[in-house]
Amino acid sequence: LISSLARPWRPLELPWKDGARASQAVARFMTGRYDLIWYFGIRPWVLVGELEVAPTILDFDDLEDQKISARLSIPQPGSSSLVTKVKQIGARGLSKEEIRRWRRLQRRAGQHTSTTVVCSELDADRARRTGLHRVEVIPNGYRRVEQPVGRVAVGTPPTIVFQGLLRYPPNAHAARYLVDEVGPALRELVPDVRIRLVGLSPPDRKSTRLNS
Repeated sequence: LISSLARPWRPLELPWKDGARASQAVARFMTGRYDLIWYFGIRPWVLVGELEVAPTILDFDDLEDQKISARLSIPQPGSSSLVTKVKQIGARGLSKEEIRRWRRLQRRAGQHTSTTVVCSELDADRARRTGLHRVEVIPNGYRRVEQPVGRVAVGTPPTIVFQGLLRYPPNAHAARYLVDEVGPALRELVPDVRIRLVGLSPPDRKSTRLNS
């Protein structure tokens, strides 16, 4: 963390230590001339050394600055504890700094690649507002399902599964909302319903909390 804070161009969440291994792995199989390089996400573009050996398309599967901004917009529970308040202020300040760092990196990526790609006009507008200029939209390729696929009967007991990495803050927040807000209301309608949270959780999360 200290090393990253000393480098204002480096987002804290970027796994910089893996860069040497990633670039070495790419060098082992790159031979001859390439007509196009397509990066799925900004992380691989950074980790392989921001290669400029061919026309390059950078596919922003996520706009990291927008994800952090969305997390900051979620109201935090109040606390009378001074320690908790200090932690919340520190975390919010760190998140705002991380937004600035991601936007710097995204702008630099836009300058050094032929085109950047997002999946919606909404993301395209957001990207342009933060300084990206060559932005194209390629919609997600999965078509809307008009008819149910597979088994549609409800099992016994009825079970709802929330699957996701529970160390990821938006997933953890959604899981808490499902258990604390949706669960009680749902049990009034379906008393024997079960909720399963499936995914890697923080070490300090109690198992009883995950098996509500």
